Amino acid sequence: MLINITVVVWNRLRLTRLCLESLLGNVRDNVVIHVVDNGSTDGTPAYLRDVAARHERVRLFALPRNMGVAVAANLGWAALDADYYLKLDNDMRILRPDWLDVLLDTADRNPEVGMAAYQVCSWHKTAPVTLSGGDDFLDSDCCGGACVLAPRRTHEKFGFWNEDYGKYGFEDMEYGVRAGLGGYKAGYVPASGCVEHLGYAEDAVDQAQESSKKRFVESDDTGKKLYVLNRWLFESGIRPLYVSRKYLPDFSSGIVRFHSNPEYRAVLKLHRNYLQRISYTVDAEGIRLDLTQLNI
Repeated sequence: MLINITVVVWNRLRLTRLCLESLLGNVRDNVVIHVVDNGSTDGTPAYLRDVAARHERVRLFALPRNMGVAVAANLGWAALDADYYLKLDNDMRILRPDWLDVLLDTADRNPEVGMAAYQVCSWHKTAPVTLSGGDDFLDSDCCGGACVLAPRRTHEKFGFWNEDYGKYGFEDMEYGVRAGLGGYKAGYVPASGCVEHLGYAEDAVDQAQESSKKRFVESDDTGKKLYVLNRWLFESGIRPLYVSRKYLPDFSSGIVRFHSNPEYRAVLKLHRNYLQRISYTVDAEGIRLDLTQLNI
C-alpha cells in the first residue's frame, strides 16, 4: 500500500517547520511526501530544499508564484499513483504516531467512505453515523481539507480539487458535495489528540493571508457565487462529478509553469453563461441560489 501525502506551503516558515518535523517523525516507510511551495518569499524555499536533501521520502516542487491551494495540491496528487492521497495543510502538527492509521483503518473497513478527515473547524455541521464496518463517523456536507484522506476509489470517480476558486476558496467543501452526490460519505473520524491546528492559535494568524482569502471568497468569479453555481451544476447533472485540472504543469524549462487545459473550456463557457444571470443570498440555513433569471 502506497500513500501520497501532499503539503502545500506559502510562507509561514515557523508553522511549516512544526508541520514537517512532526510529520517526518510520525510516518511509515510506504509514505511519499510531496511538498509544493507556492512561491514563498520568507526563507521557506531554502528550508524546504534542506529538508528534501536530508529526507529521501520528501519530493519538493518549487513554484515561481502562488498558484493557489487547489492547483498546488493537485500537482502533488498527480505526481504519484498511490492507493491513498492525503492533503495536509502546513499549519497542522501531528501529535500521535497512529494518526494516519486511524484514517486508513476507517477508509479500509468502510468502502462507502470517500473522504475521511480530522475536524479542526468546529463550525462544520456534522451528523453522527455508524458505517458498514462498524466505525463511528461524523458525516458532513463539508469535509475540511486541513488533514483529509481520499482513497484511490474517490480519485477515480471524482478527480481533483476544483481549481475554479483562485488562491483560496471552496475546493474542499465542494469535493465533499461531489462525493455525497456520487454516493460516498465524506466527513470526520471522531478521534481526539491526533493532530493540532496551529494556524489560528495565538500569535499565529497571518493577516495578509487572511485578507487574501477574504478577497477570493467574496469575489463573484472565485467565491461563494461560483461555489453555489458549481454546486447546482453538479446537482443538476449539467456538469459531471469528475473534475479535471484547469491548469496543467509544464516542466520543460526546469521551472514548473502552468498553462490552461484546453479540455476545460466547456466549463469556462458554462460559467460565463450562468454567472451573470444568477444571484445568491446567505442566511442561517446556508447559501441559497436564485435561478429565476435563467428561465428554466
